[in-house]
Amino acid sequence: MLNTLKANSWVLQLFTSEWPTAEPEDLIDLQTHFGMKGLFKETHTLTFWVHLLNVPEYRSIAEKAISMLIQMPTTYLC
Repeated sequence: MLNTLKANSWVLQLFTSEWPTAEPEDLIDLQTHFGMKGLFKETHTLTFWVHLLNVPEYRSIAEKAISMLIQMPTTYLC
């Protein structure tokens, strides 16, 4: 399970983590895009990935990231 978490850490730490073996070109393009880096820092993680659904060259990677984020449990402070 720990290996799976490390392999998927790029979803939460896109500009600081290692890339998975799948689709490295898309991630390299995304990581070197300075505009996207700024957007990633300024917005919520899920909002960032949803925004990328509208960008054709990043749509497949955004779909994978969103599916991983939705599976993560969340807690709310009441």
